[in-house]
Amino acid sequence: MKKILAFLMMDLLIFGVVACFAQGHTATLTWTAPPDAVATSTYNVYRASGACPVAPAVPTWTLLTTTPVNTLTFQDTSITVGSWCYAVTQVQAGVESAKSTPAGGTAAPNTVTFTVVIQ
Repeated sequence: MKKILAFLMMDLLIFGVVACFAQGHTATLTWTAPPDAVATSTYNVYRASGACPVAPAVPTWTLLTTTPVNTLTFQDTSITVGSWCYAVTQVQAGVESAKSTPAGGTAAPNTVTFTVVIQ
């Protein structure tokens, strides 16, 4: 089974292989093409709500890319505060690979900004 390495960027949390940075509530996924990728390879991105499960649990996946993407990055701008889990597949000649190892993180609420006036 070929695996696609996944790196995600989300709000303010480091979670395993997940690097997280403040960007509002956007998850930026970046992955490396598998060794058998060809020029016409495309990719599907899947999301599950909640923290990534530990095997043998299988989350309920939602396909985010109605048309497979031909780049090695994807931005999910529809997340809200909470934990999210992602997986990516490669598509060649209409045949989809198994899902990558899932990776995810937590989108935290934005930080409160305030002013103190002392007289």
